[in-house]
Amino acid sequence: NSDDFISGGIDDVGDQEAQQIVDLDDAIQRVIQSQGYTIGPVQPPSLTDIGQLIEFLISLKHQAAAQRWLCGREYISDLDKALDRASDAFAKGRDQQTRKELRRFTQQLSDKRRNRTEDSREHSRDQDCDERPRVTEDAYYMLTANADYILSKLPKNDGGKHDDGKDRRQELLR
Repeated sequence: NSDDFISGGIDDVGDQEAQQIVDLDDAIQRVIQSQGYTIGPVQPPSLTDIGQLIEFLISLKHQAAAQRWLCGREYISDLDKALDRASDAFAKGRDQQTRKELRRFTQQLSDKRRNRTEDSREHSRDQDCDERPRVTEDAYYMLTANADYILSKLPKNDGGKHDDGKDRRQELLR
């Protein structure tokens, strides 16, 4: 009931109150039209296909950046490069190089990690998210847990190429 919010009813408002109503309506419309999604525990496409697990990790990293759980344009680009190198190394059968790039990725996350207290204070002042590198606790744990899982599934020895020397991507396309 509009009488509950505006003394004298909606027809009896002044210019200032009318502008407040318009502003409130605009704010309500923005909230109604906004879209969101939750990043949470989901089962990856395969628990054994390392190539798919790396692709899944890449998609989680993109989602974390979209949620502003990761900040810093150059920093995010560096994370992308480490994951791309890991994916390429795995496709070529270079397990040690894959391991090295995944470890580099988790180290990069660790270097920019912030604790929850800092996150809650700084998240509200995120105008500089494009410039200042930062990783929230949520992003840190989600991404490192997935990277660690992939690391645990990689063979311990690296014989260079895959058994038959073929690019693993070709095998995945079959």
